[in-house]
Amino acid sequence: SGIISGTGRPITAATGSGETESLTDLIQTDASINPGNSGGPLVNMSGQVIGINTAIVEDANGIGFAIPVNATKGILAGVLETGEVSRAFLGVNYVTITPDVAREYDLSVNNGAYVYVSGSGNPVASGSPAEKAGLKKGDILTKINNEAIGTAGSLSSILGEYRPNDKLTITYLRDGKEQTTQVLLSKYNG
Repeated sequence: SGIISGTGRPITAATGSGETESLTDLIQTDASINPGNSGGPLVNMSGQVIGINTAIVEDANGIGFAIPVNATKGILAGVLETGEVSRAFLGVNYVTITPDVAREYDLSVNNGAYVYVSGSGNPVASGSPAEKAGLKKGDILTKINNEAIGTAGSLSSILGEYRPNDKLTITYLRDGKEQTTQVLLSKYNG
């Protein structure tokens, strides 16, 4: 029927070769997505592309997931301009903040991205744009260029709207105080 039954959904998708990848902020739909037609458009009643069909749940007949088209704008612009696929890179590991996450980590907000990694590692990649901008473990990213993280989409979806070498203003909380920093995104090389 093409009904959207959820947005902002996270899943772990497996490839045919057994590799897995965590995907976030997806559109859940009952539109038919079959093996081999991933990458096709998810369109609304006006014929506008709103998502890119990506994954299915094999043991749940008729449930599929699509990447919101806004999360691909940066990559699409680069492909159209240069013919090359490149993704913007910030360089943080994070937990998307929900009310449950806020309670678990005793955070002062219910939306955003908590710069965090379990264990003793550093959630800010060495030499990354995030490190150069001064972001640290424990920061709570709340906005990118005035787009509220959690309301406008997850951190990864909002970053997907941008390209390598785009300059962004990130608003974040550190020790309860709101601050901003400028970030020059780099190209993802993973």
